[in-house]
Amino acid sequence: MKCISKELVRSFHERPVFAGFATYAGNDNSLLIHRYGFVDASDTYDDFSDCISRDNGKTWSEPILRQHSVPVEGGRLRWVENAAFYDEDADELLSFTGKRVFRDEETLASRIAWVVEICRYHPDTNSWEVLEETKLDLPNLMISFCHPMKTSRGALLVPAQFKPVNPDGSPRIDPHSGNFQGEAIVMIGVRDATGKLTWRASRPIAGDPARVTRGMVEPTIAELTDGRIAMICRGSNAGMEDAPGYKWLCFSDDGGETFSTPEPLLCTDGQPFASGSNGGALFRSETNGRLFWIGNPALDEPPAGNNPRNVLAIFEVNETPFALKRETMCIIDRGDRKEKPRLQYSNFRFYQERPGGNVILYMSDFGSIDKDNWKQADYYRYRIAL
Repeated sequence: MKCISKELVRSFHERPVFAGFATYAGNDNSLLIHRYGFVDASDTYDDFSDCISRDNGKTWSEPILRQHSVPVEGGRLRWVENAAFYDEDADELLSFTGKRVFRDEETLASRIAWVVEICRYHPDTNSWEVLEETKLDLPNLMISFCHPMKTSRGALLVPAQFKPVNPDGSPRIDPHSGNFQGEAIVMIGVRDATGKLTWRASRPIAGDPARVTRGMVEPTIAELTDGRIAMICRGSNAGMEDAPGYKWLCFSDDGGETFSTPEPLLCTDGQPFASGSNGGALFRSETNGRLFWIGNPALDEPPAGNNPRNVLAIFEVNETPFALKRETMCIIDRGDRKEKPRLQYSNFRFYQERPGGNVILYMSDFGSIDKDNWKQADYYRYRIAL
């Protein structure tokens, strides 16, 4: 593996870029859509636009505004994290977006009022159709750092999460971090004879509050060669910093309906993989068939809450037993947190280039320009050879 190039896509100006998704949108491997928005505040984004390429990424259209916040009584309705999946069998591109009203006077309850909007792309008119918005009968439903997939059984799996509530409807708060507890789920989409998708939720995956704070969130999934679904979740030791910081691993033997109890993700040397509370991406190469994970290893300091995020790397994954191959680590980018303490190489999006199978990854280097202002960042495109 090797990072071949790093290209500047957009220089910082007033608001930094937040990557939405990048994906093929047709079976001829020429039509690409790259969606990105802008950061207004932490986890608060707006003005998502699509750039369209009809020549497999050689040239791109001017941005086409797709999602922008709408003023409502007492706040603004915002579309936030985006994900997309192109179903080659159905020749259909779907998008999944978390949305809620951001109140002028936020409360704990208002901050968990999430739903997911599901849309379908129409390439003939270059437009999106809203199919539905859903909570899947959960108290709330959101996506974050989401990379959907399709199983060998034909089901669409969309990694998601929700924030549990107490019997009185109030959000469940972690006693260590003082933050929300989260539980991971998978949105399971199955087509009927007409091709219509219906959605249901997997059984939730919760973290052990004695071992991890803030629960299990930002799951990433892949189907293994033995048919199991592997899931890696973001955990946290915030408020419990004497505890180690890990990624958390669990498995499904029934196509994503239920998952095992999460345990720390290991490397092939048998040692837990040290990593702060940050997202990652598990995926299988379309060209060589091997399994890979991209994320933030803790190489320069012990994990503490969300940090460190100053290293972005890709690892090959051993499937049986499941473990990261530490010796395969390829660093995509790395910075010095002593000079730039708020540096973040995270919140990336990517697709696999066709032909060739290179990973094309988009990411803003938050905290790289002004050490005291994480929102000042340029937006880059990386090309990684597997």
